[in-house]
Amino acid sequence: MEAVSICEEDAGPLANVVKAGLLRYSQRVIEEKVIAKDDITEAISEAAMLEIPLYERNMVVLSTVYQTATMWGLLEPLLVW
Repeated sequence: MEAVSICEEDAGPLANVVKAGLLRYSQRVIEEKVIAKDDITEAISEAAMLEIPLYERNMVVLSTVYQTATMWGLLEPLLVW
């Protein structure tokens, strides 16, 4: 539970994903059920799927800047004069 509280203090995307795995693990321990690797992996995957769209929403802008950076570099000498 100390690791979960550290994840809550950090509140970053990686901390949220790790916290999901830790919570699923601790839930299985409390319920005294068999701890399956697949169950914890599923919890981590679900948490990651919630975090990924937050980073992909601005990907179009970054991609446009990346694609046009060379063109701006070539046109820069023409724009100076």
